Amino acid sequence: MLKKADMEARQTELLRLSQNYKIAPIDIWFSIEDFYKRIEPYINFAKWIGHWKAFTCKGLIYCKPDFILDIASALCKESDILDLSFLDVAGRGEALYKTVNLLRDYDCIPDQLFPNRISMKYIIHLHSAIKHKAILTPLKPSGFYNMTRIEGRESVFFDSIKNVSFG
Repeated sequence: MLKKADMEARQTELLRLSQNYKIAPIDIWFSIEDFYKRIEPYINFAKWIGHWKAFTCKGLIYCKPDFILDIASALCKESDILDLSFLDVAGRGEALYKTVNLLRDYDCIPDQLFPNRISMKYIIHLHSAIKHKAILTPLKPSGFYNMTRIEGRESVFFDSIKNVSFG
């Protein structure tokens, strides 16, 4: 409670000093459509092996939690919203929690991610019998995605994913 009160006091003081910013809850400024548009180019895309942000497997999108937070933080900043949980490194956990819970409210989070969880440990099974462990947040795909095109992006790593299971 003290941390939250301190953050609100700092936020109010910053707002007084800032000219174009306002304070609003995440459900006012966060756009599901903009969020999905921004993550789409990164799904099943990697500049090099190991440098990926999101991939698809069996109809779900698995994202690194920091990637979700980076997209939400950009939306917050572009909306001229002052929310220290998205701006302060110490508040990143709270910001991710807010974002994932809002996505859950919009039915974008599958049931496999338990309530009050923002991510889970998964094992990525490759066709070569190699397994990778990762902390991921699963998302349901957006209705305006062309999943065939997204899943058809050629990549050695993404083409070799056979299954994803709980870790």
